[in-house]
Amino acid sequence: MKTDFGKIINQAFAITFRNKWLWVFGLVLAVTTSSGGGGGGGSSNRSSSVDKKVNTQIDNYQAPSSTPPNLQNLAPQLLNNGQRVLGEATLSVKEVLSHVPVSYYFFFAFAVLLAGALSVAIVIYAKSWATGSLINGIDLESTKTFVSLSASSAKGRGTAIELVKITLIPSFILMVILAIPSFLVLILAGLMPSLGVILAIPLIFVAAIILIFVSVIIALGKFAIVLEGLGWKSAFRRGFFVLKTNFLDIFVMGIINCFIGSLASIASCLVLLPLLALGIASFASVTVFPPILVAALPIGALVLVLVIMAFTLLRAVLIVFSHATWVLLYKELTGLKVDNGSN
Repeated sequence: MKTDFGKIINQAFAITFRNKWLWVFGLVLAVTTSSGGGGGGGSSNRSSSVDKKVNTQIDNYQAPSSTPPNLQNLAPQLLNNGQRVLGEATLSVKEVLSHVPVSYYFFFAFAVLLAGALSVAIVIYAKSWATGSLINGIDLESTKTFVSLSASSAKGRGTAIELVKITLIPSFILMVILAIPSFLVLILAGLMPSLGVILAIPLIFVAAIILIFVSVIIALGKFAIVLEGLGWKSAFRRGFFVLKTNFLDIFVMGIINCFIGSLASIASCLVLLPLLALGIASFASVTVFPPILVAALPIGALVLVLVIMAFTLLRAVLIVFSHATWVLLYKELTGLKVDNGSN
């Protein structure tokens, strides 16, 4: 093992915080890699009923010793009204749908499938563009070359198609290869359940190992595409060669990145503890004094949006740092072989 990991980590930190343009590509990867959950909307009818209840309490106020209004009859009434409205709405929808031609359903299903396919294609292309742009920007920044958003973006567009190919084609081929023994084991498990279970355990273990190795090869191949200008086939072979000849260095770098990412996640969770305490206090105050719900809902929604934005930005920074470590490691491991890439 010949890698100076301390030097790589220091350089990666410097690159990550020296050029904030790289965070733009990190944000794209953060958004497209995992879909963040949206916020839920509040119910205006509920807040209106709360206001009416408060006004009724004020109008009927007699003395400090008066008992609170009985809510036991209110809940069944609201439930019955809700069921009646829901039933009427269901009948109306069924009546409308019964007059829709069958061909419209097929057209709607086709439109939904087409929209889904286009959405997936856009996400895959956006990830590939952002990956290529980020790798190129980190490479330029590591040589103290000025990095512009437009120049890195152009490089990302130029390598996006090859990045899409190396992401999808090897993964699809691997899935087909693994599907054959999996199908045979399923058939055997139907005929001889005990033997099928015995064979399924090592098959799952071997498949997991193969998936991990292929994922690493694909990741290294992406660096070869952007940094060395290789096609996806040559880049895949390049990634396999780099992994085979520098397995320990790559394994240690992966452990380091996992450790740093875990520390960042723990730190971010600790930051959330005061916000969690604030949320619990707000909920408690709502149970004591219901009218405060009108102010608590927008404040809670704002806090939720800010938390999501903060976590997304943190994830973007971690993505930039992780890519920086891998780019620097790849350049160090292949520094004497960059001009001799195999085709």
